[in-house]
Amino acid sequence: MKHSKTLIISGIVLLLNALPSMAQDAARESHKGDRLLKCLSIVGLSDAQKADIKRVLLTEKPVMQALAATLKTDAAALKAELDRNPADACAAGAALLKVHADKGAIQAERLRVKSSVEAVLTTDQKAKLAGCLEAHQPPVAAAAEAEDEEAD
Repeated sequence: MKHSKTLIISGIVLLLNALPSMAQDAARESHKGDRLLKCLSIVGLSDAQKADIKRVLLTEKPVMQALAATLKTDAAALKAELDRNPADACAAGAALLKVHADKGAIQAERLRVKSSVEAVLTTDQKAKLAGCLEAHQPPVAAAAEAEDEEAD
């Protein structure tokens, strides 16, 4: 019994430590679409390209909104689980896995949208877009990418 209590407490501590980084990730993720639009404004789009990109973004908007709503619901469920007294470590872990899966689905959809947008661009415009996105990357994300590159 003492062992399982220690395990539950350890799991709760790990989950509580993960929450601040999850909040930072969510804040960083919410601004990625803004960066894309800002960077698209400087690549010199033609009227036809603007119309094509607008169509892509309008088509994907409901999908992204649904994914964001799912993430919000699952994050609230995780918070509720962690606020329970005593917290169920298995339920909290399952809720945390749902939140991570939601974030992965959002990232995959965001990459799909970016690919659809890039399909409309010329090679020069793609280079300008990539440079702009890299230059406007938040410091936290830039530091995380630098750590990933060092690990490789």
